[in-house]
Amino acid sequence: MVCHRRKAKLLGLGLDGDDGDIRITRGHNFHLVGGSHETHQSMQEKCIKFNEKLKGRGKALEQLRRDEFLDLAAECKMNAIPEDNVRETSKVECIECFSCAETCPPKIKAITYRWRWQPYHTPVDYSRRQFIQTTFGSIVTLGLLSIGIRSKDAYHRMIRPPGSIPEDDFLDKCMRCEACVRICQSNGACLRPDGIRSSLLDLWAPVADMRKGYCEHGCNLCGQVCPTEAILPLTLEQKQNASMGLAYFNKDLCIPYAKYEDCIVCEEHCPTPEKAIKIDEKETVLPDGTVKLLKHPYVVIERCIGCGICEFKCPLPGEAGIIVTGEQALRPASAGEIDVPEESPSTNG
Repeated sequence: MVCHRRKAKLLGLGLDGDDGDIRITRGHNFHLVGGSHETHQSMQEKCIKFNEKLKGRGKALEQLRRDEFLDLAAECKMNAIPEDNVRETSKVECIECFSCAETCPPKIKAITYRWRWQPYHTPVDYSRRQFIQTTFGSIVTLGLLSIGIRSKDAYHRMIRPPGSIPEDDFLDKCMRCEACVRICQSNGACLRPDGIRSSLLDLWAPVADMRKGYCEHGCNLCGQVCPTEAILPLTLEQKQNASMGLAYFNKDLCIPYAKYEDCIVCEEHCPTPEKAIKIDEKETVLPDGTVKLLKHPYVVIERCIGCGICEFKCPLPGEAGIIVTGEQALRPASAGEIDVPEESPSTNG
């Protein structure tokens, strides 16, 4: 007697593919068909995340009960809800986006919009000492806001993640959850929480520090994990054309200009298809009167996307010979505003 085991598969069907391409992805327990590039990519990511959770439970898809399947399919962008017990939801991580309410079974109704949410578990317990310390710290902080604690070029060097919406709207929608900062650590690691520049609103908002990291050209994860779309969920192609800023050479520090020695590290690491950093090889008169053939790097303004890998890889200790500023940063209100820029090279030295 032959026993046939039941085999289950996830089926994903995209209906918005109008570019003529036929997209099919097959896995050991899923089939994905159709859809636009963005939709198909989203289905792939959801299947991968689902299977990671499934593997953690040590079960096959066909072994799941209906309630187990719904639990695994539920997606909390902040990872505030433990897989094994919804009642252990972290009050610290939860931002009350209510994405979980869409997948919560109607008969259970654990997720509500009432003032008290049953799954909240993490206790908030302030002792008298903590209360006094918090109050005193708040008063001191408010006092510091009236003092110029940052230099005037603080905003000039402020660089938001790629695809960030206009600044006022960004500060309003950003929850300071640092999901983008955490996901960035697995790639270029340029994002980190900001301090106070001129307002308390600046505190903990994500900014890029290109001396400590860079924006990986093949990564668009920060927009994918942002729960409020303060960073737009761009496709990879859109992200690669969403300028974060503009690079400048500091000729007082840059090795070819300041030390009269060849260095093309920045040009070698520039990730744009047509290099945003070019080399001008020319004869240079040295301080002692001799002439030397040197390679001088320069920036092609229209091609620079401010990814910062040039600043990060600069071999100088301390401040780099090339820096990225917030100039030329694209701050779209929607992803539809991002187009591939036309090539009409002009340069800065």
